[in-house]
Amino acid sequence: MWDSKTRLQRDFCVFGGEFLMAQDSVNLRGFFNAFFLLPTATWSGFLANWPGLPNNEKIDDWLGRCVMGLGIFWNAPLSVKLGLMKAGVFDGGWPMLRSVTPLGTYDIQPEIPVEPIVLKSKVMDAPLDQDTVLAGSK
Repeated sequence: MWDSKTRLQRDFCVFGGEFLMAQDSVNLRGFFNAFFLLPTATWSGFLANWPGLPNNEKIDDWLGRCVMGLGIFWNAPLSVKLGLMKAGVFDGGWPMLRSVTPLGTYDIQPEIPVEPIVLKSKVMDAPLDQDTVLAGSK
């Protein structure tokens, strides 16, 4: 399982990737022009995206991701801004909002409890008691 910090960073990247895949060539050009107008440390840190690489910490937290997103938005042409707003409202939803605000600082618990993994061979070798057999037949 990923920790909440890694999940939030992933949510930010997934939103961006899905947004980019839906764009035409004009909007892609506009987006990447805005992206590379960011300070070199910011865009290179985003592309590095690996602990220990230079400037990786630029997007490690919600504030860094928010500053980066606002920088792209500020520098982008109107058509990209409109597309980002539409995607943020209709496609990004809660995961995107959590990734760029303090709302994501609260640890997120899975909705369904996850049971520990048991090897099939151990389950098959386990003796059955009468209660288990009767409970399974109800």
